[in-house]
Amino acid sequence: MKTVPFSDLLSEICQLIGLDKATLNDKSFNAIRDFTSRRIGTIWDREEWPDTNRFIKTFPGNPISFASLVDLPAIQTETGDDLLAQNNAPLWVQTSNNVQPLEVQLDTDFPRVYTADFSGDAYRLGTIVKSQIEIQNPFYYTYNGETKNIADIKEMSSYATLTDTVGEYISSVFIALPYGSVVSFPSVYEGANGKLTSTITFDKNPKRIVQLPTNSVQGLAAWRVDPRITTRAVPVDFMVEDLFNSEVQEVTYLTFLQNGEKFIQYRLSAPRLIGKPYDATISYSKNAQVYYDPLQSSSSFTAVDPSKSSRGDFWNCLANFTPYAPNWPIDFWQQILIPYRFKDFLVNGVSSDFLKSEGRTDEGVVLDQLAEMAVQQQIDVLIRQQGQNQKLNMAYTY
Repeated sequence: MKTVPFSDLLSEICQLIGLDKATLNDKSFNAIRDFTSRRIGTIWDREEWPDTNRFIKTFPGNPISFASLVDLPAIQTETGDDLLAQNNAPLWVQTSNNVQPLEVQLDTDFPRVYTADFSGDAYRLGTIVKSQIEIQNPFYYTYNGETKNIADIKEMSSYATLTDTVGEYISSVFIALPYGSVVSFPSVYEGANGKLTSTITFDKNPKRIVQLPTNSVQGLAAWRVDPRITTRAVPVDFMVEDLFNSEVQEVTYLTFLQNGEKFIQYRLSAPRLIGKPYDATISYSKNAQVYYDPLQSSSSFTAVDPSKSSRGDFWNCLANFTPYAPNWPIDFWQQILIPYRFKDFLVNGVSSDFLKSEGRTDEGVVLDQLAEMAVQQQIDVLIRQQGQNQKLNMAYTY
């Protein structure tokens, strides 16, 4: 996505409203910042802009954060020491059915599977363990040189629980594997929608949930296949639910009626501009926002060093007590990106809002009309010039 720096918007807006950027004070800067933030929110949801929409491929269900084989009890001597083989490896007690448990740990930051919610009064009857399971986007295990799919196993041998303020929930599921199996599970958990993330569902408590990325606020559509590569993509229904996760972040979840791979189109949340110029004497905390020009190494509204390029933007702080100024290579700050496609709309729209606030209504109305023309021009660019037409749905031809 091509972006426009806020400093470019600021320069053109000042020219249109008759302010000198070199002498711009904090009050005028704050007004322009707030008007820009409002206009971004207006244009963001107006059309299906490719700059604001994204796709993810994922699987409904509770994400599996880790899976590992449970060590069997070691054979011990009378003194309590482990009995070792010639290679100093412990000797394990062989189970009667020659199996070894695989512990599958669920992501506890995800909406939890509460035992009281299982159908058929399974909690009181003690029959939760009989609930069939389905692992999607599965991993594999090897036994006697043969690679097998963990999704072929539909039963759990037991489960472990934890308790929160709501009640008891399942934290781990145990699956019986042949003794001597080798499990190939990713060593790093990629999060709820990671490409290697497996999910698990229970037939008596089917939480077929997908967590949208935390920078998203709207799930737009979902399909069983990728609609970008076929005309036979059939939309699937879903319900939207907004909850808070364990980190008290607002998170949007989509609930589906069926298991299986899903291709989801969603919209990013519109950025909010609230920051003031960066102050090197302040120790910023997480989620604070500042205005800064890393190319000029300055928070001034104008370029102070004519020998260097200039790009002033707003930056969100990612960690508490950040010791560094905003910069692209530093992991402590995240740049707020404004799509270049919105440039003319924002310049004219913000100028209109500023002039109206100053009582110059007639001039503001003219610029408001120019802002609307800028939107129509970008729609024309998408449809006529770039050919951004969606494929016809050929799933139903009767």
